[in-house]
Amino acid sequence: MKKTVLLCLLILLSTSALALDFFGIEYNGNTADNIINLIYSLIENDEEEAGICYAQLQETDPSLAEDLKIEGFKIPCYLCKGKGILAAEKPCPSCNGTGLVSDTTALTYLQHKFSTAVDAGKSETAAWRKAKTGFDKRRAVVLSKEALSGKIIRKEGDGLLLSRQLSNDVVYVTNLNIMFARKGTPIKGTVWPNGTYTYRNDDGKPVQIKRYTATLWAD
Repeated sequence: MKKTVLLCLLILLSTSALALDFFGIEYNGNTADNIINLIYSLIENDEEEAGICYAQLQETDPSLAEDLKIEGFKIPCYLCKGKGILAAEKPCPSCNGTGLVSDTTALTYLQHKFSTAVDAGKSETAAWRKAKTGFDKRRAVVLSKEALSGKIIRKEGDGLLLSRQLSNDVVYVTNLNIMFARKGTPIKGTVWPNGTYTYRNDDGKPVQIKRYTATLWAD
């Protein structure tokens, strides 16, 4: 009887070990799991585990792994502006001289977009390309953030038309909490370029203006 119970216990432990991968996430040896685990390990700042996940990805989808590099998950370092060095040619302590850093918010965005695309029925390759395209678009303007201050002209769509302080230029800003926005209310913060926007002025004429987002890692 004791031997039977011990044998059952060993089988249970063995099965549990196979069912769980790093971080306690269920792992079935497929490409989607490997990519999600890879991103999660970078969120946890564990590049050793990321390397293991990447090796697993090479086994499940070599062609996709070929297009995927760890450096591609990182964003330019704010401290050194992506140069890797500071004044007096000293290596940047934030990125260790690489010019690149892992950013939790950016990686969470990437993981969410990939998982959402897979859940929607896209193949792992298509889901990855869709997620990475959105990630790279934002990654390219990380260092282009601006301080913006002005007054609200009006709500428009899912954003606000603002008159910038000093210049009085009209700009459009999205990804703001606009629930309590009122005309003439002062507003200031950090924004990133996000293309252009066309609105109609008081004469009803279309005017193209600069568009910004107040939250970079969001759609």
